[in-house]
Amino acid sequence: EHHYVSQEQRLGIYYRLSGVPVTSQPLDLNPVNLYMRDGDHVLAFGNRNGQGMVLDRTLSGGGTWEAYTWPTAITAVELLTDGEWLVALDNGELKRYTYGGGSIGIGTAPVVHHLAYEAVSGLVYGGAEGQVVQINPASGSVATAWTVSGAVRKVLLLHNR
Repeated sequence: EHHYVSQEQRLGIYYRLSGVPVTSQPLDLNPVNLYMRDGDHVLAFGNRNGQGMVLDRTLSGGGTWEAYTWPTAITAVELLTDGEWLVALDNGELKRYTYGGGSIGIGTAPVVHHLAYEAVSGLVYGGAEGQVVQINPASGSVATAWTVSGAVRKVLLLHNR
């Protein structure tokens, strides 16, 4: 949740079925994406002071710790498999992050602001300025790029093959 006057970021917790708020907790980073790690923990991928980081947040008690930090801001992140993410950084680097195992560089690409994992082919599609790129998450190579007019706002996958 983002408060537009104070610019404060908060993690809102709601009941799934009714949408009724349970609680909210302060979040001291600018989130890019959130992922459930288990029933009581959330991994918050985001940026603070120009650095990209992963915060492991406990929902029940509000405790947090920094699971990983990159020296460059995160522009996009996508879950590949349980416990493994593809992270795109502001300098064009692509990193594969494994919870508890760290981060390894796998390549470079145009600076992407949106990522979408296509489980059938195992490829990731990224939205960059004026193009959509196809990324192999194992090697980090950009296999194909399609030019589009304007900025890519979101990458949506076609699942009804």
